[in-house]
Amino acid sequence: SPKGGIWAVRHKKGQFVSLTSPRTVLPLSPLPSRIWVCLDCTQGLVTFLDADTGVEIF
Repeated sequence: SPKGGIWAVRHKKGQFVSLTSPRTVLPLSPLPSRIWVCLDCTQGLVTFLDADTGVEIF
């Protein structure tokens, strides 16, 4: 979980899920083929983006 210092998104069986507590299904359409992880160490933020479109995933 982000509180525990772990930020993760899982892809399984055609579904993307943020590994938060509780876990959250991410309704993505179309499904991204690549994910860009953007770290802002100054702000303490992590963002997951579709690498092809730049659209924020989580």
